[in-house]
Formats: sequence, structure tokens, C-alpha cells
Amino acid sequence: MIIQNHNGFTEITGCKALGELYAERDRLGDMPVILVHADDMENSVSEETAAWLMDAPFITVIAAENTGRFSYGLMSLFDVRLGGNPYPAASADADERYRFLCGDTAYEMLSAGKTENAPNFVTVLSDEEGFSAAAVSYLEHICSGRTSGQLSILTGCLKAAVKGGTEAVLSAESNGFYALMAQKTEEQSDE
Repeated sequence: MIIQNHNGFTEITGCKALGELYAERDRLGDMPVILVHADDMENSVSEETAAWLMDAPFITVIAAENTGRFSYGLMSLFDVRLGGNPYPAASADADERYRFLCGDTAYEMLSAGKTENAPNFVTVLSDEEGFSAAAVSYLEHICSGRTSGQLSILTGCLKAAVKGGTEAVLSAESNGFYALMAQKTEEQSDE
């Protein structure tokens, strides 16, 4: 498994199983976003690893050209799912996790069986350079122009939504606002 840091995110390649990622979690550092290339990864995860991924303090991104080969249980552990094709509706579950990840409209469409693919579940990427390059480019675009501190604050707000609902999000946003203002004040005093 290869761990490579970029501006704002960590890229993981050569991960054959999520258990490997869990075993190496201390090497991940404090990047706010982790991108896992999963084309060669097995389609299973232990309960311990799943619990760690769901509670991770960073945004988790899985990238696989063929997302349909992975179970919904594995794919839904990740905050963001990047693929080379849409995820089949027959493989997804219309549960509260899906509603949270994809929104009410997508949930209703999936629940009603009115769609061939799971709406909003996978962001489909294409690039002439290949799928892996497209995934890295996508994250570079998302993270560009933001400091690590800004990305960490945004990540805190997003993770608060996953863990605690409205009150937790409002608290995280408030704390993030004051942290950003403190950063701005420090930057101005350094000039």
C-alpha cells in the first residue's frame, strides 16, 4: 500500500483490503480528506474497520472504475464515491444512510424503484488520462485554493452532520467560523 500526500488530501494506492488501511491508520496523518483507489481491493470489510471508517475524523473517498462490483455495505461506508460508471439501483439499499448520502429525492426515487441506477450515490468521472488520474484531478479541483486549516474546518462540519445532526453541525460551523477568523487575524498581524 502506497500513501502519498497531496495539497489537502492523502492518496492511497495498492490497498488490497480495507483491513490494510485500518492497520496503517496511524500513518495517514491529519489530512482532512483520504482518497482510496479501490480497483484492486477486495469486496469485504470487518466490523472493526467499518466502525473506524464511519467514525473517521476525515472525509473518506473511494474511487473505483467499476463500482458495481462492490457491495452497498462497503460503498456506503465512504462519504464520497467516485466511479467510472453509475451504481446499479438493484445493488443499493433505500436506507437512512442512503438518504443522508444522496438526499431525499434520490432516496424517494430508489425506494419507488423508478430508477435503473442509484441516484447521487456515485459521482461518475471520465478522463482521457484514465480513471485514476480523473479521481486525483477531481480532488485536486475540490481542494485547490483552500488551506489545510480551511479543509479541516469544512471536514469537521461535514463529519458533524454524519455523527450528530443539526445541533452538532451548527456547533461545528460556529467553532469553524471563529477558527477561520482567528486564522485571518493571525495572517493580517504577520503582514
